[in-house]
Amino acid sequence: MKMPNNEEISPLSIHSRTVEVAPYTLFLHLTVFPSTAATTATPTSTTKTAAPLILNITTSSPPMPLTSLSYSLPASSSSSSSSSSQSKSLSTTLLGGQNGASEESVEFASRLGAACARRFKRPVYVGASVGQFLGQVEAMSKIIEFVNEFV
Repeated sequence: MKMPNNEEISPLSIHSRTVEVAPYTLFLHLTVFPSTAATTATPTSTTKTAAPLILNITTSSPPMPLTSLSYSLPASSSSSSSSSSQSKSLSTTLLGGQNGASEESVEFASRLGAACARRFKRPVYVGASVGQFLGQVEAMSKIIEFVNEFV
């Protein structure tokens, strides 16, 4: 597909997979937008920004209702200290913490979103319906490996 300025962009890609983290099976769904899809224009300049990743994780099939949604941004590249820009990202909870949503699900979505934003230098939406989920560290590493295959 070509943009109006004849720049080539890659199409949207959608991927699904199950990941085993004993005793759970995680169902993953990833949507990757083309990196040139988002453009910020000001009166003085036009800047390309990385398009977001959308990642949904659930421990059941069919998926249970979404209990948490977080949005994470990578650290600004204009940060004065390179070591602080590698270690920080901004993450906020958009949905969760109310109506009986599990605090573990909210925390998992926020931590995973921040890790992915740091690693892939892209904004990340993470939806999670995982309940009281054990084995988060192992799950996060397997999920990041899955995302890394397609980004």
